[in-house]
Amino acid sequence: MGSQNHRPQFVLLLPPEFLQKLPIPRPIAELLTKKRNATATLFSPLGKFWHITLVRDGDDRLYFDNGWREFSQAHELVAGDFVLFRYEGNMVFKAKVFDTSGCRKLRGKIVHGVSKRSSGETKDENRDDIRSCEYFE
Repeated sequence: MGSQNHRPQFVLLLPPEFLQKLPIPRPIAELLTKKRNATATLFSPLGKFWHITLVRDGDDRLYFDNGWREFSQAHELVAGDFVLFRYEGNMVFKAKVFDTSGCRKLRGKIVHGVSKRSSGETKDENRDDIRSCEYFE
């Protein structure tokens, strides 16, 4: 797909029903697959990857479906967050998550799809609570 700067990117504002499935914009969907179902790999801002099923509905809309809920829960996504997706080619995406203030959100639970930590750690130790936000004057 050429240089990194020419890879298709899209931003989605997470609606209230985002946990069920998340629609992929039609121009991006047209680049991906004509199949009714396919599997994509989504690289996480937590440094891990997730296999997510892409499903087409009766209106020919393509959605992130099976596996999306687990990704969302692991990254503690909420309605109003933004996710920036970059398509890397070969059904591979990279994701960056931003909270409602527009700051990058780098926190989440280490669960399915990523390495689990020892069971002796507390809940707070199982989280990576980092916010990245730069302000320009």
